[in-house]
Amino acid sequence: MPFDALVMRAVTRELEPRVVGASLGFVGRDHDTVYLSGQGQDRRWHVRVALAPALAHLCGLARRPEGVRPWQPMMEAVAGARVTAAVQPPWERVWRLSLEREDDIGRLERLTLVVELAGHLTNIVLVREDRTVFDALRRVAPGRPGRTVWPGLPYEPPPAPPDPCESGRLEDLPPWARRLGEEALPALCAGWQTGRFTPIVGPGDRGPEVWIRPWDARCTEASDWSTALDSVYRERMLTLSLAQLKGQVRGRLKRRLELVDGQLHDARERLGSDQNPERFRRLGDAILAFGVPLGPDARPERLEDPASGESFPLPWDEVDGSWADLAGWAYRRYQKGRSARSALSRLIPRLERDRAAIEENLSELERESDPRTLQKAAADAKEAGGGARRAPFRRFRSRRGVEIWIGRTAVENQELTFRAARPDDLWFHVKQYPGSHVLLRCGRDTPLPPDIEDAAVLAAFFSRAGRGSQVAVDYTARKFVRKRPHAEPGAVLYTRERTLYVTPAPERLRELGAIHSLLDDPD
Repeated sequence: MPFDALVMRAVTRELEPRVVGASLGFVGRDHDTVYLSGQGQDRRWHVRVALAPALAHLCGLARRPEGVRPWQPMMEAVAGARVTAAVQPPWERVWRLSLEREDDIGRLERLTLVVELAGHLTNIVLVREDRTVFDALRRVAPGRPGRTVWPGLPYEPPPAPPDPCESGRLEDLPPWARRLGEEALPALCAGWQTGRFTPIVGPGDRGPEVWIRPWDARCTEASDWSTALDSVYRERMLTLSLAQLKGQVRGRLKRRLELVDGQLHDARERLGSDQNPERFRRLGDAILAFGVPLGPDARPERLEDPASGESFPLPWDEVDGSWADLAGWAYRRYQKGRSARSALSRLIPRLERDRAAIEENLSELERESDPRTLQKAAADAKEAGGGARRAPFRRFRSRRGVEIWIGRTAVENQELTFRAARPDDLWFHVKQYPGSHVLLRCGRDTPLPPDIEDAAVLAAFFSRAGRGSQVAVDYTARKFVRKRPHAEPGAVLYTRERTLYVTPAPERLRELGAIHSLLDDPD
């Protein structure tokens, strides 16, 4: 709102008869808004001081809003004080309430409640008679940028603006008054002396506005300044709250859009760069057909397929074994590559649909004006964006329903094993491979073989062994696991272990919930 010095002069003149000579009985605070209430000779009075820079204003109210809490210790300092004056310095957006009250031993105490509505410097300060600060809404400690406002230190008022009635310069007028031109300056100065300005309400760029002159054909006169400012304030508050809600939803939707765009880019890049898995199948066939007959001692760098003329480099550094082991490696790469390409071909259309849905939500958001709908959208967007803190450890259940906890990092592994685990829980780790600590939370109950096998499969999957076949997994009771002395977090020693050989097949991993549905679940 253009709450300039001219509007404040009119409001001050309107409020002065209500507050001067009355007692100040209540000072309440609700975020950046302060409420003053008191008792005059014939009625109670209420004043709202809005200190948010975008909505800074001062106006009288018919009644105090419900739920406003007292502002302590300001209440203790001014409760029962009598208002002796309400003054606005020339052409400043400052309102000074002079107060008098008796202290505990009957001495007269004088205070000044200073309301500063100067743009980003909005503040409300209680000043003692010796010109030191008692307290303030916005305290500024010594040494920090800006004007110091700190209890016990001298009060320094905001810099006074030039008086256009003395300088005669158009640029010394408030921004809205400059629109009227230099010829309006004498009338404005005369109006300043009396404070008699008519409240005008009309449309503005950011909602309704209140000023002293009409600026649009749609402008209308209001009955009084407080009523006009209160109605405009409520509409502007609604507009700001809608904009804030839209900003929250928009921000979360854009973050989700960036995430989907990144996933889509990675998926397309992987689909375009992955080697053709058929080449690994042909390599396996060539090894069995032409490599095995060369004998176990032969380890050539390349293998020629006489039937097709294709030449294959042999990755002996990937396999420590025979020609059959090398062929098995090639067939596993073929199966893995084929599964990945199939999964990516299903994932990309889903991501494209997700992206289109988010863009449609963004378009609908700009057209929405219902606060309840926006609040629900903000809550939904927060939930979809994962606003809640993630739970410690990965958490699964065996197919029979027993809890299985898995550490994500070395620190979580240590936390899982030595803080979260119970002595009789079963502890799992892949033999001779880095990997997660896995806990089957069976306690003193005797676990059944299917539960043990499910935990071992997850231990193999969440390790460097990955989806290899016949992965060796050690397991023992947690009470037989201890920290390795002077080692990094997660490094342990264990005894009384047993070893189970498992293959983390995709079907079993899907049943346990370890495979992401977007990549592996069929449509």
